Amino acid sequence: MSTPLTRALLTYTSGYSSEGLPLSGEELDSENVLTHSQSSPSFSSSSSFVLATFKCLKASPLAAAAFFILYAFSSALAAYATTLAAHSAHLANLNTHSSHTLCATRASLFFVIGAVCMVVDFASMLVYLQVSTDMPSPWDNATPVRRAINKSISHVVPMTVAAYTLGIVPVIIWLRDGGLADFAGAAVLLVLIYLAHNTVNAITFHFQQVYLEDMESAFLCALKANELDYDAAVNAYSDVNANRKKFGRSVSRGFFSFFLCYLLMQAVVLYDAELRPWGGWPFFLIFVANTCVTIMAMEPFIGLNDWPDEVAKDVMECRELGWNPTERSNFWAHLRATRVSISVFDFEMSHTFRTALPFLFVGWWLYMTELRQFHEFKGFDFDTACGTGGRIL
Repeated sequence: MSTPLTRALLTYTSGYSSEGLPLSGEELDSENVLTHSQSSPSFSSSSSFVLATFKCLKASPLAAAAFFILYAFSSALAAYATTLAAHSAHLANLNTHSSHTLCATRASLFFVIGAVCMVVDFASMLVYLQVSTDMPSPWDNATPVRRAINKSISHVVPMTVAAYTLGIVPVIIWLRDGGLADFAGAAVLLVLIYLAHNTVNAITFHFQQVYLEDMESAFLCALKANELDYDAAVNAYSDVNANRKKFGRSVSRGFFSFFLCYLLMQAVVLYDAELRPWGGWPFFLIFVANTCVTIMAMEPFIGLNDWPDEVAKDVMECRELGWNPTERSNFWAHLRATRVSISVFDFEMSHTFRTALPFLFVGWWLYMTELRQFHEFKGFDFDTACGTGGRIL
């Protein structure tokens, strides 16, 4: 037996037939939509390929472990190649009393931490794929699932290209004076690493976010079309809120370790940019690019906290909604009392995230600049063996 929310979601996600033609009003009747959703598989070709290829990761923990080991090994090779490139470029050879290899490793520390961040995030996605029962599986053949997985997988290639460009070009600029030949192997490996990472993300967290977004949109469409009375709206909103709570808990847990690692990497990049001889403006460019990549990767999740405000606005202002003022006020109070906050490392997933993260890093840079210019801070005592110096401006 379908609930009002289920019927609204099926209607919202079944606006087109499997052949891409608009459905008629009779076909969009909720019962016919239910039948249509169960009988007309319409995974895109790319979605079918990805789901067939990665189905073993869901079915077999051993396959998931093997894939993780391959991913981690590839990331380690990329980090090692970057260290060799820093060695060849003589970026940390200013102190003859220290090992050139040791200093090259120190110079590429930011890249090593970045690789660890990726591995940690990849592990959390594989674990989520294995154990999560919060929301539908991407292999489910229902219409809402097909729509969500097709949309999610369609972002894999653009996201990979954008992340690769922003993540690798600044490193190439840093290694421009002699380390590019050694970095070539890492550059090739990173294409495969980014592609695998974004694909697994597309069938885990991103897929669930798209599905939740469709559920929220279906609820709003049904509400504004006056298809839900007060009691049905309360029940439907409770269903959406339960899924928001489950998803928010999964996002907070899954992204916590990655974000902690990411902030450490950014701190090392900024520290090196201002105080280490291999730093300077190329490292500041890496610092800015890392911020852009993170905001871009988090873009699908930005705004999740703002949805209850959108519902409240529609309830209070929608003229088509056939509720009396008391019902509108009561529902508004219900929204406030049951609001679910979705956050990552104390950053709320609202539209302010796009400005909060850059402002945080600008504050870091101003503080580091103050330490260097007004307090003559040249770095930690244990970190001066490979030389001092370097500045962004």
